[in-house]
Amino acid sequence: MNKIEEIYHNYSFWVKSSLSFIIIVDTIALRLNTQVVPFVILQYTWSISAVLMLILCIIGASPYIGYFKEMSFRKNSKQMVLNPNLIQLAEKMGIECSSFYLVENWNGASMYCDALSIGEILKSKLTEQELEAIVAHEFTHKIHEITHLILLFVGCFLSWIIAVLLGLGLPSIMYKVLLLSCVYLFVPQFCWFRELDCDENAIKYADKKDLQSGLIKYGEGRIHKYGFLHPSIAFRIADFKRIEKIWIRVFSSSKNRH
Repeated sequence: MNKIEEIYHNYSFWVKSSLSFIIIVDTIALRLNTQVVPFVILQYTWSISAVLMLILCIIGASPYIGYFKEMSFRKNSKQMVLNPNLIQLAEKMGIECSSFYLVENWNGASMYCDALSIGEILKSKLTEQELEAIVAHEFTHKIHEITHLILLFVGCFLSWIIAVLLGLGLPSIMYKVLLLSCVYLFVPQFCWFRELDCDENAIKYADKKDLQSGLIKYGEGRIHKYGFLHPSIAFRIADFKRIEKIWIRVFSSSKNRH
């Protein structure tokens, strides 16, 4: 990863979120015709924020830095025999995992349809127990995929409604930028909930400490980085304490009943 790519990945999410917030606030101020800030300044800040937002989104979608670069790595994969422990884990969690792919030059894991993909870089970092914990998280994406799709739909629908209400009567290009800003500001909250839900379910089947250490190794050097689809690893690990308190409370109440 070169320096430019590293800077982009570390800061682009917060920059785009800030620009989205400015665009939405400026749109509200322009529609209300408020005299607090001069109309010309609102127009300039809106236009500059919109241009920067579009540039960052185009860079993020490029085959050299963004999502499509990561997807291109997955072409260099080889099918492997699934570890017996992972087969047992899949059976315990009640899902079918028909194939396992080891992906070259990739530091990640994903579950798509019935196929599990693990990056060679990630696999080389993890112990057997940590790998099982990470895979338990990925298997949960499969178990809860309908719920997670509904959540994503709700987030997108909410963003669209807000954009429609704020964008009535605006030129087409302004409405599209506004819609993009609403999606970028509101949809991540629903995506982050999905990841926290998978972590919560994973620690029912794997040791919490293994998932914590596995996540830290996965996010080595960038555990405080937030993304559109994932909250930061530091945030996820902090959330384990909340989960632990809930389990202690549930266990204590069931014990008191008996």
